[in-house]
Parts: sequence; structure tokens; C-alpha cells
Amino acid sequence: MVALPSSVSAFVGRVFGMPRPVALASLALCVLAGASGADVILSRPQSPTGGLIASSWLPPDGFDGDVYAWDNFTIPVAASITEIQWQGDGFGNGSGFTITIHTSPTLPDQPGVLAHYNVPGNAGQTPAGVVNGSQRYNYHYTLNTPLQLAAGTTYWINIEGIGGWSASWATGGNGSHINFFVGLAMFLTGPGDPAFTLIGTPACTQPSVNINPVPVQVCGGGTGSAMFSVGAAGSAPFTYHWRKGSVPIDAVANPSAATQNLVIANVTGADGASYDCVITNSCGNATSNPALLTVLSPTDPACGGPTCDPDVNQDGVADQGDVDYLVNAIAGGGNPTGIDPDFNHDGVADQGDIDALINVIAGGQCP
Repeated sequence: MVALPSSVSAFVGRVFGMPRPVALASLALCVLAGASGADVILSRPQSPTGGLIASSWLPPDGFDGDVYAWDNFTIPVAASITEIQWQGDGFGNGSGFTITIHTSPTLPDQPGVLAHYNVPGNAGQTPAGVVNGSQRYNYHYTLNTPLQLAAGTTYWINIEGIGGWSASWATGGNGSHINFFVGLAMFLTGPGDPAFTLIGTPACTQPSVNINPVPVQVCGGGTGSAMFSVGAAGSAPFTYHWRKGSVPIDAVANPSAATQNLVIANVTGADGASYDCVITNSCGNATSNPALLTVLSPTDPACGGPTCDPDVNQDGVADQGDVDYLVNAIAGGGNPTGIDPDFNHDGVADQGDIDALINVIAGGQCP
């Protein structure tokens, strides 16, 4: 709490109907219904038990009772602000408000002012209930031109009633705000935060793919399953549509085709193909890299099928020398490595074994 000199305290208390000494509270805004299609970009709700703070400019300019109250804020996403809402006590003479958005807490005629609005009349004053025995009111102002604010940037807001007016306390924020009392000609820090509401439209960023699907190998035969995953960056929400060989997958038949994770159950050879995902939001789309689904034969060694060593002469490489070695062994020649010449395990050592070995050396499956 910041205490004011008794002369200033007495004057401000007399003008704004507050007991002495004046407690520095914070500017507060309430959440009203925004314009159709607009979103609540930032909201700091009014405290249900809070007090009031003088935030008022008294003509003529330079009057000792003038009080400027600021509070800082950031917004989570870049947005076009179209409406500002706030809350306080009854408006004194109906002469209007001023709203100033700053890049630093400065007076309206000093550098750092991003936008300044003159709000005529009583700013749509409507009753907002009684807090601590004091009638509160809602106020709002629709901007003539949308105000572009960036995500993560610190801004300061100052709302002034022209004539006697006080704003409501609020919840949220970092627990402090800044005041400038003309009669003191200095900036002071007070406890509490303004609760205010910014209404507008979030800026839309086209989607981009930040996680691409990766190739998958699955054993066929109708018992295995495969999954591809994708990740997106940009303005949410996103929709997902997986494709097989550039052809959209029916999301009714496979609901996972409309999610981040495509699941293919009971994989058979017919499922072998390239898969990608088209990600869409309200301002565009992006397509992931394709990923190949390789369906292995159930007889593949990776799927539990038989294994074999085509390097029958054990010289470290599977090639024509192994074929010649097997031909010689089948013909009754020497077999120093002790291999079984019945390579295909059909019970007889013959041309079938030579053909099977040639197939394996060429990359085929073991018999």
C-alpha cells in the first residue's frame, strides 16, 4: 500500500467519495459478450470482494487530483483487438473515457503510446452488481480500427474516466500496478492488478509439419498393425486427413485417418504403400512427407520364418562361389564346411537346392 500526503489524500477522497487515506488498488475490467465471431484474447476478471481505485482525469488538464493507473499484460497469441471491456463505479459526469495502450508506462503525451482512444458518453454503462456495498457497472468500447498486438510482448493499459470515476479491483496479473498522481508528480507502485478483457480475432498462422511420419515395417498375414504419427505447428485447431498413395483414406471406415495418429490394423500385403497426412486450419494446409509401409511375408525371418546362411563356403560373402560349392557338394564332391546340401529341406539334394540358394543370394527369402 502506498500512502499519499494528507492534502492529496483528502482531496482525492473528497472527489471520488473514498475514505482517507486512499488505497491504491487496480483498474479492473469485466467479461461481457464480445462481437459475433470474436474471441476473448485476454481476460482478468473482477474481484468479487475488491475495492476501487481512482483512475480519472479532471478538466482542466494538470489538476492535482488527476490519477493515471497502468498495468502491464501480454497476450498468448498475436491478435487483432476489436473491443475493450472494463468495470468500475458509477460514471461521474458522462463526459467519456480515454483508453491508452502503451509500450511502457508513460503519460499520454509522451513516447511509448501505441494507441489512444477517446470514448464518448458513458461507454455503454450497464449495472454489474454490488461489491462491498458499492454498485459496479460494465463498460465497453468497440475500436474503429482493429489494434494489432503481438504474442509475448509486454504492453501497458491505462483507462481514465473524464470526471470523477473509479475502477474496480480485479483478480489475476502479477500483483502490482503503476500510478502517476499529478499532485505528486511521480510514479508510484501499488498492489493489485487491473482486470480487463480484450476481445478480438487471433492472428492465423498457416500450419506447418514439425513431426513427419517415419517408415514402418510390419509382418503381414492379417495379425500385425502399423501406426504413423504427425505433428503440426501454427494456429489451432487443426484437422487431419491421412492419405494412402495420395488417395484420402475413408475416415468412416478408419476413424484414425482423421487424427494425428493413423492406425492400420490387421495388416496384409494390400496395405503396403506410402502414407502422408494433410493438415488444415482456417488459413491454409500443409502436407507431411510420405512414409512407406513395408509389409513383410510371414515367412520372413523377421516375422519368425526360417533362417539360412547362403555363405555355404564360409568365405565371408554370398556369391557365385557359394553356388559352385553347393553344386560340387550335391555332385558328391568335397564339403569341407560340412553344410547340408539339402538347402531347401525337401529331403533330397538336387537342382531345387541350387535354385533356392541362388534366390536367397539375390535377396529372396530362406526356404
